Formats: sequence, C-alpha cells, structure tokens
Amino acid sequence: MHVSPFISMDGEYKFWIFSDDCSLLRIAQPGKSNFRNILESKSYTSYALSENLRSESIFLKAGESYPIEMIHK
Repeated sequence: MHVSPFISMDGEYKFWIFSDDCSLLRIAQPGKSNFRNILESKSYTSYALSENLRSESIFLKAGESYPIEMIHK
C-alpha cells in the first residue's frame, strides 16, 4: 500500500501499525523515493495499542506531501 498524505499543520507525528503478519512502515521526504523504515512488526499484532507498535515522533512540515508505504511480508 502506498499513500502520500498532504500535511496541513507543522508538527511531530506518530504512526501505529496493526498487522496480520509481518509488516514494515516506511516514509520518504517530499519528492524523494529513498524511503526509511519507521516501524516494523515481525509477527501478528492484536488491535490493542502497544508502545512497540508506535513509531518515534517524526516532524512533518505543513504544505508537503510525504510518501508512505506499508509493506506486508
């Protein structure tokens, strides 16, 4: 899955993942294709919020569109 959300407000953002299996969440800078891993799950996850399923804070700038990929392994 690949999305490029438009950011409406400068700020620190955190991302969560829930997965049926192994998954990897990646983000790139606007206009770039070099993704960096921000979060990974190596097994099934429940739908309970858990700190190990949350990314570190990432600063995103208003007016930009950041490519995000979720890879299901």
